[in-house]
Amino acid sequence: MPEIAVIPGDGIGVDVIAEAKKVLQTITDVRGVPLEMTDFDYGVERYLQTGRPMPEGAEQELAKNFDAILLGAVGDPRAPFEKYASQLLFGLRFGLDLYANVRPVKLLDARLCPLKEVTESDLNFIVFRENTEGAYSQVGGAFKFQTSDEVSIQLDINTRKGVQRIIEHASDSLARNVYRRMLMVRRAARGQLPLRGTVATWEDIVGRGVDEATLTRKEATRLLSL
Repeated sequence: MPEIAVIPGDGIGVDVIAEAKKVLQTITDVRGVPLEMTDFDYGVERYLQTGRPMPEGAEQELAKNFDAILLGAVGDPRAPFEKYASQLLFGLRFGLDLYANVRPVKLLDARLCPLKEVTESDLNFIVFRENTEGAYSQVGGAFKFQTSDEVSIQLDINTRKGVQRIIEHASDSLARNVYRRMLMVRRAARGQLPLRGTVATWEDIVGRGVDEATLTRKEATRLLSL
């Protein structure tokens, strides 16, 4: 029987996960799919009481005993987000090496779309984003902080292993689903040259591993974060 660890998170996350559990329970009842959900109180209340949002080694216990984790939104003004998120959100992400951020985008009803003359068949795609490198590498810092000479540095790190596995993940998904095209989008600040080192790595790996007949490349100065 599939087992899901449920971490409601904080604020609106608690309400959203409560409704999500109802959906999963309905699927179980209607389709006869066996499913077991176990709730965990990992979140800001535990953090405020103990200094940690979840116990030491919780990531490994979750990975060993559960097939999936249902995690709600996290964050609370009572807890410093950088420290709190590094233990819970990033703790799970890096501790379990959750490198693939997969976001299906599907229009269920044209009446719900603000775009004119768009049908359900027009909006049906999946966004794949690397989830453990790039800006998430958390490499950087501030020198002479809060002085007139302050210098801040934030590095965007992309390893060949990290780039290759997310591209392979997207390619494999393309082969398994009804989708026939892959769009590679790179961000570039308006009026600035792209980061050639990072782009070169992505372009090289995409060129070697993706069929050009299924690939479209696009450079965007502004992207909507879905």
